[in-house]
Amino acid sequence: MRSSIRRAAVFVLASLALAGCTAWHAQPAPQPSAGTFVAQRARITRGDGATVYLVNAYVRGDSLYGGRGERGGAPFAIAVADVRGLEVRTPKHVATTALVLLGSTAVTLLGLAIAFDVSNT
Repeated sequence: MRSSIRRAAVFVLASLALAGCTAWHAQPAPQPSAGTFVAQRARITRGDGATVYLVNAYVRGDSLYGGRGERGGAPFAIAVADVRGLEVRTPKHVATTALVLLGSTAVTLLGLAIAFDVSNT
């Protein structure tokens, strides 16, 4: 019985973690400038329709720079003129609060279930 409760706890917590607390929101295309920070995480749609993820994206001159990929790997640059779309990650405060409350409640209830299961054996 205890192993099934533990599996349920892991499932509930993993489900909450996968729900995430951010969303992508469209932004105006960047304009050429001298060192303007764009976003910590950005999703760029290029002129050819391909999508590129950048971390710590900024504009310098006529190019948009950042670390390529979700984790900010190799440096990447694209001409601002080639950017068809720009989206940035922004927090969802209500969803985050709800997930924290739901997760806390689930962990508390599962802890109680485990405690009562142990005391009944």
